[in-house]
Amino acid sequence: LLYAGGDEVIDYEEGASSVLQIANGGEADISIGGGNMFIGGSQGSYDAKVGIGTSTPTAKLDIAGSTRVQGQLLGADGSAGAPALSFNADAETGIFKAAANNLAFSTGGSERMRISDQGNIGIGDTNPDASGVRLTVKGADNSYKAFFGDTDGTVKVGIYTATNASKGSIGTQTNHKLGLIAGDADRVTILPSGNVGIGTGSPSKLLHLDSSSGYAEMRLSGTSGGG
Repeated sequence: LLYAGGDEVIDYEEGASSVLQIANGGEADISIGGGNMFIGGSQGSYDAKVGIGTSTPTAKLDIAGSTRVQGQLLGADGSAGAPALSFNADAETGIFKAAANNLAFSTGGSERMRISDQGNIGIGDTNPDASGVRLTVKGADNSYKAFFGDTDGTVKVGIYTATNASKGSIGTQTNHKLGLIAGDADRVTILPSGNVGIGTGSPSKLLHLDSSSGYAEMRLSGTSGGG
């Protein structure tokens, strides 16, 4: 045994499960290697806290510096409000296990995205498997649910759903043309004015057909007696 100031500092118990105990029941803090490792005693603010690279641990184990783990790092499931993997100054933002084999991401204490055990992804959707597709995006009624564009943000193509009109739409949110491509070539162009061009990217009328060879033809067909 080794005592310091009446406190037991080191104790070795030999037996079936030999144990070397440091500061067993003592009040004193233990500093090893000039503060490289710190064990808080019961008399101070760091009771039962261990610090590596810090002498002021704020959690059961506080590591100041890079950490390497060889093997699995196992933790609690967590929740949207308290994710299992979060950040020191933002404990409500991080990653957690939402259900068996489901990985979820939260910000501000609310779930934002989930990856299911089937590999389906839901943004704003906590049950992405229900849709049967790889990506489901849900948001506020009567709004764009997604935008696609260049890095400068000049042209934005969006997907819009309107509950009050019972319809879904795709188009440009910016004041730009919308085109339909087939065979890696522009086939239909819609101007912000509403003019539609088939075979032309600059329609001058509400419907403008143009052919690169010969006359532009349009065919209307139906059944007789159809009214």
